[in-house]
Amino acid sequence: KIFLLAFSLGIVLPLVSLILVDLAKSSIHSEEDLKMVTSLPVVGHIPHSRLSYNTVVLNEPRSRVAEAFRTIRTRMEFLTRDTACPIIVVTSSIPGEGKTFAAINLASAYSLTGKRTLLMGFDLRRPTISASFELNGHPGLSTYLIGKNSVGEIIFETGHPNLSFIPSGPIPPNPGELANSARAMELLEGLRKRFDFIIIDSAPIGVVADNFRVASVADAILMIVRHGRTDRNHLRTTLSELQTSGVESIGLIVNDVKTRGGTYSYSYSYKYGEKYVRATQQV
Repeated sequence: KIFLLAFSLGIVLPLVSLILVDLAKSSIHSEEDLKMVTSLPVVGHIPHSRLSYNTVVLNEPRSRVAEAFRTIRTRMEFLTRDTACPIIVVTSSIPGEGKTFAAINLASAYSLTGKRTLLMGFDLRRPTISASFELNGHPGLSTYLIGKNSVGEIIFETGHPNLSFIPSGPIPPNPGELANSARAMELLEGLRKRFDFIIIDSAPIGVVADNFRVASVADAILMIVRHGRTDRNHLRTTLSELQTSGVESIGLIVNDVKTRGGTYSYSYSYKYGEKYVRATQQV
């Protein structure tokens, strides 16, 4: 038995090592890796955080993470400056990239400017965003879309000034159909009249097509790229599908940037229209 175990481990462990090495090689680790995938602008970098909660901007306003989101908020003006009430969709190519974390904190950053900000849970398959505001099980987008609740019944105050929230609601049997419905699009247009900014936590657009229609009516898309995890080929395919569907204003956020020796240096080209701006920063 010991011999068989040793023999099995001798086969399995090298295979696992090869798989891990292959995954590491195919993921995004640097500026060069991203350049091989796309020329889209990088609007921010979020440093790795050990905090166990999502509302970092509101609870740790002096942290490096909070500062990173304030920087993103400023840079987003280039993508949304001509829109009265921009709808910004935060998404990713696969689950686990940090899109919900990014959506919550970007919305929080906007609310701190005194603007009426709405955060929406548009991921009807995995509505984890509601837990951050202790609204699990409450009515939300899904119950509105099936006609069970009115708009007023699904907008909740978060307890933080200028920040309102529409939960995803209970998981429906037909999330894709509801998210892409005409009623969902009408809701978004109506909400534009009530708020200054709308931030949407979308389903991972590289995995399910639930939010492609939402993306097409949004004023900007933020694609979350997780440092050391996001696969280059999957990201390339997802971005291509978005652009093919007519989405134009797309920016990238590099999330979970690990520091080395307390400092992580990076340098990216930010493209807004035909103008390139070179920036080197330290997180």
